[in-house]
Amino acid sequence: MTYETLLASTVLLLGCAEGPQDASSLQGLQGPFVHENLAIYVVRGEETDARAYLTLDEGLREGSVVLRETAEGEVNTLVVENRSDRWLFLHAADIVTGGKQDRTIASDVVVPPGSPPVSIDAFCVEQGRWSGAADFAHSTAMASGPALKLRIQQDQDQSAVWAEVARQSEDVARMSGVAALSALSHTGTYNAVVENAAVRSRESAYVDALLPGIEGVSDAVGIIAAVNGEFVAADVYGSPKLFRSLATKLLASYAREAALAPDEGKKAPVADGAARFLAESAGPSDKEEELSESMLRKTTESANTVVFEYHDRGAGLLHRSIIKKN
Repeated sequence: MTYETLLASTVLLLGCAEGPQDASSLQGLQGPFVHENLAIYVVRGEETDARAYLTLDEGLREGSVVLRETAEGEVNTLVVENRSDRWLFLHAADIVTGGKQDRTIASDVVVPPGSPPVSIDAFCVEQGRWSGAADFAHSTAMASGPALKLRIQQDQDQSAVWAEVARQSEDVARMSGVAALSALSHTGTYNAVVENAAVRSRESAYVDALLPGIEGVSDAVGIIAAVNGEFVAADVYGSPKLFRSLATKLLASYAREAALAPDEGKKAPVADGAARFLAESAGPSDKEEELSESMLRKTTESANTVVFEYHDRGAGLLHRSIIKKN
C-alpha cells in the first residue's frame, strides 16, 4: 500500500470513527523535521472546533485563571476558576507549580468563560513537600515520556506516578553526574527534571531546530513524534489555534524525552509509518469515562498504543492523544 493510499484510508477512518462532527478533517502530513534523534511530522487539517481558547499557562500568567489547593488539602483534587471571556483548556500532564506541592493535571479539562470554581483531578509530582502558598502560579511544562503520560491518564495511580517521576529523575541524575537523587531535588519534584541545566540545554536545541518547521505549516492541527526512529506519540486537536498555543510546550515535552534517551543515531522513520501510527486511533473505544457534565474521555488500547480521545458535548472532539506502550 502506498503512503498516499494509507493516508487517505487513515483520514477516512478518522473522519468516520465517531461521526464527521467529532473528528479533525485531516489533509495530510508534512515532514519529517529532524534534529538529532527526534523527528516530527506535522498533521495538517481543517478547523472543526471554532472556540476561542485560553491555555492554562496563559491564564495563570495574565491573572484571569485561579488554580488553588482545596480547602481540605486533598492531594488529588484542585480547584480552578476561569475569570476570562474565553474557554479555558487544561492539558493532561500539564505541570503546575507554586502550591503546597507540584502537581500534574490528570486529564484534559475545558472550563467555560466566567465559570464559578470547579474541582479537577490531579496527581502529585513532588513527594517530599507540603508547604507554601495555596495558589498555583505557573504551568510552563508538560510531563514527558510515554510511561509517565500513561501512569497519569491510564493507570490513574499516585504511587505509579511517583515511581515514574523517580525513574526519570535517576536518568537526569546520571546525565548530570549527580551521585544522589537528593542532590537533584530534596523534595523529589518532577520540576527538577524540567529545570535541570543539562536537560534544558538539549531541550532548547531541539525546540529551536524544529519549531520553525511546525510554525511554517499554516493548517497544522497536530504533530507525530519519533525518537530514535520509533514513533512514540501523536497529538491532534480540533482547533488549529489551540494547537498553535500548545505547540512549543508540546514540542518541549517530546524534546525532553529525546534528550533523556540515548542517541542511537537513528533519524526519521518513513512517512507511511507516521500514517500507520496515526491510524491507531481509528475504531471503537474500549472504555468511556464521564469526566464532567460536558467532558468525555474515550480510551482505545491496541498491542502497541493507547489512544485517549477527549470530547466535549458542545465542541465535539477536542484532542486525540496516541501514546506508544513501553
